[in-house]
Amino acid sequence: MGHGCIVDTCKHHRSEALPPGERLAKALETLKAHGLRITRPRRALIDALLATATPRSAEELRERIGKGEDLVTVYRNLDAFERAGLVLRAHAESGKALYHLSADHCHYHLVICRVCHEAKVIEDCDGDRFERLAREQGYSDVTHVLELHGVCAKCGGDPTGAESNAAKTKAGG
Repeated sequence: MGHGCIVDTCKHHRSEALPPGERLAKALETLKAHGLRITRPRRALIDALLATATPRSAEELRERIGKGEDLVTVYRNLDAFERAGLVLRAHAESGKALYHLSADHCHYHLVICRVCHEAKVIEDCDGDRFERLAREQGYSDVTHVLELHGVCAKCGGDPTGAESNAAKTKAGG
């Protein structure tokens, strides 16, 4: 199995995006490489993650795999997947954790719809500049998290911002 990316939205690996069966095999390989056994609940959770391109909460993933799974087990497995680098955790504006498959060794950020939680990858990042500034101030082991939220076009978002500006004007803001 090559270095194909498990996520097909990563522009760096788009040409290497794996077919669904190989994406599953690569996910299982990642878990095994980190000493994680492939149990039925873990396999069901991987299947649920592979079946959606949208970051999902643990509760939503539990619904997709069936109510027979304990929510605590889902959270434990998501935590193990995150430590193994298989999933990334994003956050809705409410603070609720949302999980999605990780693109292999790619740095990217998401813009997440407030309504439907659809996520799009944004690969531009000024975080490196901020990390450098933090190191210049004496900090070490610096990382960053950046998440953007908005309303996607399907949910009625206006990409020009005119709609929200008009609403603010009408409301006296």
